[in-house]
Amino acid sequence: MADLALEGDELVVRLSLLERAESAHGDLRVPRSSITSVEVLEHPVEAVGGWKLVGARLPGSFAIGTFVVDGRRVFAVVHRDTGRGVRIGLRRGSFYELVIGCEDPEGVAASLTAP
Repeated sequence: MADLALEGDELVVRLSLLERAESAHGDLRVPRSSITSVEVLEHPVEAVGGWKLVGARLPGSFAIGTFVVDGRRVFAVVHRDTGRGVRIGLRRGSFYELVIGCEDPEGVAASLTAP
C-alpha cells in the first residue's frame, strides 16, 4: 500500500517496489500549495475511471498507475484490501488528481487541509 506523508511543504506518496513496477512510476512529490481539495472515499477503486495510460487495473479490484479521465491525468494506487482512501485534487503539475487507498483517510484529509 502506498504511504502518504507530509515532508516540509510537500506531500510525498511513497510506493512499494511492486507498485513502482506496476505503475511504471516512482514516488511522487506534490507541493502542498497545489492541493485544491481532499475527499474521503468509501470505495476508492470505483473512483478511478477513464482509460489506463500506464499501469494495471482490474475493475472493482485494484487500480495502480496513470489513467486519463476527460483528457486529464489521474494517478491511482488502490488495492482490493484497502477499502477506503482519498481523492486529492491538484492545481498544477503532472496530475489533475491522486486517488490513493489508505487506512486512515480522515487523518490524511485532516493533515492535508490543516493550516
